[in-house]
Amino acid sequence: MTTAPQLHPDTWLSSRLAAAGIGANCEYPECTNPRTPRKDGQTGPQSKYCPAHNNEKDRQFARRYYQKLERQQQAREQQAALEPPRDPLPQLLARRERDRELVGALGPRLLEALQTINEGEQAAADADAVQQHIEGVERAASDRIQAAQLAAEKHVEAVEKAALEQVTTAQAAMAAAQAKSAEDEQAAADAAEERDAALLEAATAQREAAAADAQAKVDRAALDLLVAQHQELRDQHQALTGRHEHLTETHEGLADEHRELATAHAELTAAAGRAEGELEILRPRVSELQQRVAALEAQLREAGADLATVQAEKASQAEQFAAERSRYETEVVSPLRQQLADQATAFMELRTGLAALTPAAEPERDAAEDTPTTVPVEEPEGLELVPDQAHPGAYLVRSAGRTIGTLSPRQSGRWAATHRRRALQPTGQRYFADQDSALRAVADAERTWTPLPPAGDPAWDTIPPWMIQNLRHAVHPVNARKGQLGKLEPLDYRRQVHQAIAQIKRRATPLPQHLAVLLDVPQEDLGQRSKPAERLFGVLQQIREHLAPPAAASDLDQP
Repeated sequence: MTTAPQLHPDTWLSSRLAAAGIGANCEYPECTNPRTPRKDGQTGPQSKYCPAHNNEKDRQFARRYYQKLERQQQAREQQAALEPPRDPLPQLLARRERDRELVGALGPRLLEALQTINEGEQAAADADAVQQHIEGVERAASDRIQAAQLAAEKHVEAVEKAALEQVTTAQAAMAAAQAKSAEDEQAAADAAEERDAALLEAATAQREAAAADAQAKVDRAALDLLVAQHQELRDQHQALTGRHEHLTETHEGLADEHRELATAHAELTAAAGRAEGELEILRPRVSELQQRVAALEAQLREAGADLATVQAEKASQAEQFAAERSRYETEVVSPLRQQLADQATAFMELRTGLAALTPAAEPERDAAEDTPTTVPVEEPEGLELVPDQAHPGAYLVRSAGRTIGTLSPRQSGRWAATHRRRALQPTGQRYFADQDSALRAVADAERTWTPLPPAGDPAWDTIPPWMIQNLRHAVHPVNARKGQLGKLEPLDYRRQVHQAIAQIKRRATPLPQHLAVLLDVPQEDLGQRSKPAERLFGVLQQIREHLAPPAAASDLDQP
């Protein structure tokens, strides 16, 4: 059992403790434990004893003890009533002693009360209520400090007043003794002694009052320390309150996420149920398809065996065909080739003779001949005309063994010309007047045509970004599998163009090999009646002029 120095159990001390705001302790003698708290929902007065003394035996002992003290107090009061009035100074000194004991006992109890207040503040959940509670505690502590100071000042004043009254009484008695006759000299001596004793008691009272003031200052310093500790505890409580709010917000966020996960889990569960139902429905179909696959695999194996037989027969037939072809080459083709060579030699001899007899050959007959016609140009290499086997009456224009253009006859004896798959037109006309002017136009276009730089040339890196952006915008609406782009021949050329368009759509920076393919595509291959194709061709011409600026053009109408 926790014990503490026993304070005087009178009404005055109880009132002082109540005025100081100290919580009531157990009423068992010499016990300072707190009373048993009231249970939740319990009504009626609170128990006056701690849990250790809250039994019938201890309560009876406490009642008998306080009844005995009450009887002793009544006996002292009756005895005091019969005795003559005594000096009030001893009472003042006794009360001062009790004040000292009270101040000494207030420290631990005040600390305990502040700890109880702090625990109550920490248990509070509402921040506004906690703040109001803290302010109330501060005001109560300030009021208690002021009350203690006021009580100490009043006590000092009372001690000084009592001492002054004693001195005044002694002085009055001394004056009365001096006024008496000589017979009263002994009484005057006694009065002088009483005066000296009173003065001594007054000096003692003053010293004790000074000691009380010093003790009050010490108590004030202790109270200031308790206030500082309370402030520190309040700051810690505020920090814990902020942490609690943060944890509350985190908890709310986690709760929201939990609800979302629960909703998603429910949706996934429903979807899984639907999928399971669909799977049950599809299982017969899957079984049927597996059976069909097995049947198809059996047929495939049979077809493989038949294919092996057919391949063997084909190999045998290929060997027979090779033998027959060799025999045909030896017996038929070789004699015919020799015969044709002899006829060509005779034809050239006949043509030479005719050329000697005829001053000038007709242009129409020369154009109909299959022999290439060489046309001299300014460049070191010449141009040659070769009949286009795919288009009767048309000619392929070649330079150094490569086709660079075409000549195609039109109505009224006019001719159409293309240069590297790009259509050529005379000024103000759609077609050329004759074959010679069309051929000269192809020669001029070849002379002014500038080839693109190779793929590794730094010139490709000089293309402005805005041109590349315009190219990507222009190529985006073009569908390579429809229109003229889907009909390009030959197939390799079509695949290169389609691949170049797809790569430019996907890549932010096209590669030079893809750009080179599109830059050499003529407008008719992109589509002449399509606005997206016309826009794409215009952007491609801007990039081509940037990479290979055109040379000075010649007059196509000049003979």
